[in-house]
Amino acid sequence: MLELRQLLYVLAAVDQRSFARAASQFQMKQSTLSRKVMRLEDQLGFRLFDRTTRGARPTANARAFLEEARQLVDQAAQLELRARALRNANGPRLALGYSGQLFRSHMGAHLYAFLRDYPGVRFDGVEQDPDGLLDALACRKVDAVIVPAGRGGNSLACLPVWTEPLRACFADGHRLADLSVLRWSDLANEHLLVAGTCAGPVLVDLIRKQFAGSQDPPRITVQDASNETICRLIALGSAVFIEGVSAFGKPVPGLSLRAIEEDGAEASLCYVLHWHRDNSNPVFRRFCGMMAHALPSFTT
Repeated sequence: MLELRQLLYVLAAVDQRSFARAASQFQMKQSTLSRKVMRLEDQLGFRLFDRTTRGARPTANARAFLEEARQLVDQAAQLELRARALRNANGPRLALGYSGQLFRSHMGAHLYAFLRDYPGVRFDGVEQDPDGLLDALACRKVDAVIVPAGRGGNSLACLPVWTEPLRACFADGHRLADLSVLRWSDLANEHLLVAGTCAGPVLVDLIRKQFAGSQDPPRITVQDASNETICRLIALGSAVFIEGVSAFGKPVPGLSLRAIEEDGAEASLCYVLHWHRDNSNPVFRRFCGMMAHALPSFTT
């Protein structure tokens, strides 16, 4: 039977695009993590990664498996946190706002570790659009927020905590389906859909920046609907949905996903943790201490 930790190792390697960086996330040797992934590949009966000197890329056969793995990890995390909240309704509290797939990132792994070390802490997670989260932080309703880079003020402490590769999603019959990897220029004149929540406003700014001065910019529509609804809409039309890779759960029949290449690497969004330096919550201070140990660049 598959173990949840095996899936965490694999997803870390996918997100970091490197066994070495994924191994450091779990404070283990690269060779150890590589063996664990190979053991899982033997168990599954197919390779999950193409390994090169430049890193590790998921194989074509692995994509559906990896999307299912992300869903399972997310569901397990939510279940654990709901159970913990019921047990610790009146205990010490850590309130964290996030915009994006927190529980599918390596930041989520650090949060799990912290809550396991402090079982009496109640975790309150607030998922909202970046502007709403920053308003909540300004009012001290949460201890910290994680939002896409480009949001937040100079008065806040901040630290980049994860990057998420972007994906273009479109109907199988779309002209882009003939391309294995997309470049921003391939999206000229296209109708692009962006979700109105989470990273949507940042994605709109990013796309406009890519096509600044272009004579053939794409048309951008901000769609106030769930990712699942948007996917089903584009399956019926010719639009292209742009989102982070973790936003795409179980594959929808008739749809294709493609990476977007930028300067020889996958285009991605950077997510940043923001907090007030004078936060006096002792639970949050302990959380900062753990983060400082896990991420050497973390300072409070």
